[in-house]
Amino acid sequence: MGMAPIVSRAPASPARRAQGATVAVGPDPPESRVPGGLAECGVPRITGHLSPTLTVTDLERSVAWYRELFGMTVRRAYEPADASQRDACLVEPGTGLELCLVEYAHGARQPFNEFVPGLDHLEFLVAARGDLDDWVARLDALGVAHSGVKEPPYTRNAILTFRDPDNIQLEFFWRAPP
Repeated sequence: MGMAPIVSRAPASPARRAQGATVAVGPDPPESRVPGGLAECGVPRITGHLSPTLTVTDLERSVAWYRELFGMTVRRAYEPADASQRDACLVEPGTGLELCLVEYAHGARQPFNEFVPGLDHLEFLVAARGDLDDWVARLDALGVAHSGVKEPPYTRNAILTFRDPDNIQLEFFWRAPP
């Protein structure tokens, strides 16, 4: 069984995209939504929580950076006998946020680039718009360069963008109420 392709509802030509037009995939129309979600359409359940694993170039540096940023603790660390990789999973005790990091012995050492297929950025949701200002103060205190809080003209939401030691783009994101 193949998956249906994502089709743009409002295609924008390259010239229109250069002028700031977006290619809108858009939300599914209400008549296509399944009221009970996954259970009613026969899809196995998921928790809704993610545990991303990021590839890093220096495990110790990244573990220290994320621990300091989020106040995380190391849930587990592992290195196989062949030393082909090392990894650590961190958890933020208050929310249960889990983030795993892996360093491959023979992995690439160039900085992360969101312009190649794979991850674009990792987004952390905040509950209130004021939380973004608190994160600005935290990033400033840690000496982490950031974008400042941005409120793009195309949305009512707000974001704060920054990068980890491997140049992985991270964002704190506040979603405005409907």
